[in-house]
Amino acid sequence: FFKQKTAYEIYQCDWSSDVCSSDLEYRVRHIRLSAMDAAQLIRQTLLDFQQELAQKPVDDPDKEYHDREKVEKFFATLAKKYSNCSTKGLGGDLGWIYKGMNATGTLLTESLVDTILKTENYIIPEPVKTELGIHLILNCESQIYVPKTKDTSGDKPSSIPGIPT
Repeated sequence: FFKQKTAYEIYQCDWSSDVCSSDLEYRVRHIRLSAMDAAQLIRQTLLDFQQELAQKPVDDPDKEYHDREKVEKFFATLAKKYSNCSTKGLGGDLGWIYKGMNATGTLLTESLVDTILKTENYIIPEPVKTELGIHLILNCESQIYVPKTKDTSGDKPSSIPGIPT
């Protein structure tokens, strides 16, 4: 029997392994701005908020997860208020991002996808400048990427098990 890998083992694996970080997809939020000063200010606000949460002593084994939830909600609030992207109403939610996806359009660029794939969950990197604007990103969670395939066998099954035809 094979041993299932933990998320940490998947993240730490090397390129010769069967499941690597390139096989992950990330649920991402972002804030798109037009000025680098504004991006730096919002990033510093988020980092201060994370640090403030980390310093609060709480006797709760799930504190780390509650803090992550609070950071994501705060990030979404800032995105709704300050982002100039069409995802503003969704709190900057970009959905799931994975290696090799089509990144052309009004939301993503290849350089932004590359930064997302290199960023750890809940680590807010330096702002990313693209032709669309200046982006702050937050990777909220990751999972193993499983390509979705379209069933081309037809719309209806020929028979349903357990039901006579």
